[in-house]
Amino acid sequence: MKSKIKSHIKEFYKIIESGNKEEAHQALRQAIKTIDKAAKKGHLHKNNAARKKSLLQKKFNLLAS
Repeated sequence: MKSKIKSHIKEFYKIIESGNKEEAHQALRQAIKTIDKAAKKGHLHKNNAARKKSLLQKKFNLLAS
């Protein structure tokens, strides 16, 4: 599960660097979904999951503005 999270986050960062807002939004949604599943199953602490999601959302908001 942790490797899936890392993979989705890396994919999100690659798309952010390319500057494609639509693809970045889809990648963000997928990463958040995976992080939420991991937190629900106990693979990540809920605060750790919240911190990861917050960081990803901040990066996306910088691209969107």
